[in-house]
Amino acid sequence: MLEQAWPGSFHLASGEELDLPRAVYYSFVTIATLGYGDIVPASHPARGLAILEAVSGQMYLAVLIARLVALYATTKD
Repeated sequence: MLEQAWPGSFHLASGEELDLPRAVYYSFVTIATLGYGDIVPASHPARGLAILEAVSGQMYLAVLIARLVALYATTKD
């Protein structure tokens, strides 16, 4: 959606357009904090979105693990 609202928000190393499969790939790479660099945020809103996505992805993982540990701890008692 960001690429449609602000064309040129992302730069692809291949020079192709950011379509849905590439956007999903970029989202997964960002959430996993892998940062391959083949798709790069080029505008300020895209950079902000990348930061928000990376932080929320790590927070989701931390909360998920904490919840699983809490469930395991309550079943052991």
